[in-house]
Amino acid sequence: MLAFWFSAGAWWSWRHRNLMCLNNETWSINCLSFNIMNTVDVLKSSFSPHANGVLDDQYTKWNNNNFEGVILNIDGSCHGSPIRTGFGGILRNI
Repeated sequence: MLAFWFSAGAWWSWRHRNLMCLNNETWSINCLSFNIMNTVDVLKSSFSPHANGVLDDQYTKWNNNNFEGVILNIDGSCHGSPIRTGFGGILRNI
């Protein structure tokens, strides 16, 4: 739990510093506190077990009309100026 507060505080402090340095913009302490608390709530709900304390396994399978073989899934993106790009892929045996 303390790690969530530290991570959220460091993230939003860094974001605020960047806004001050790059855009000459500043947030009120209330806005900064709200962003930190909201992020902590999201982290808690994302990483906490279900109400009964048991995590359920969930399996997802992509089925291409029962084709037997290997599937290559890829994705890529580019953004900004200068352009930053990234890509990734995974080979899966069905």
